[in-house]
Amino acid sequence: MNIYVIKNPENKNYKQSILELYAKTIKYDKEISIYTEKFGKPYIENNPFYFNVSHSYDYYIIACSQYEMGIDIEKHREFHFDKIREYFTDNENFYIKQYGENAFFDLWCKKESFVKLYGYSIFHFIKNQKKYNGDYNKCLFSKINIDDKYSCYVASNHKEDINIINM
Repeated sequence: MNIYVIKNPENKNYKQSILELYAKTIKYDKEISIYTEKFGKPYIENNPFYFNVSHSYDYYIIACSQYEMGIDIEKHREFHFDKIREYFTDNENFYIKQYGENAFFDLWCKKESFVKLYGYSIFHFIKNQKKYNGDYNKCLFSKINIDDKYSCYVASNHKEDINIINM
């Protein structure tokens, strides 16, 4: 899996450029057309490879792989525990209370990367979290260290090496 990290991109067409770059690395030479599923998950027609995109403040990231995956990045910032409590399990709430801001953003990124793997919306997942607990617990999560002020996770059902490429 390649994870492309772009800080403050000047070119807003970075997504197409990165996908074409990745396509060359896997020797895929057809035109790339991007479509979206019901909840907005992007995909390429005929799935020669999979990709997922996330951004938060200064960073844009694109993960490309031969397997489906989801990725999320969030900048650490002030949050109000009382307003987010309902989105987490009792164990997660205890963990957030104990470890604070970084714990909240790590858990949130894990949830977001999971729903992006399957193409759900975050609110659909939260409303039906008990239904998806088995899949969530079996999912492979990898923390991606990009910046101390950010949390970033990728979720997949396949173990693979991760290459971080700063653009």
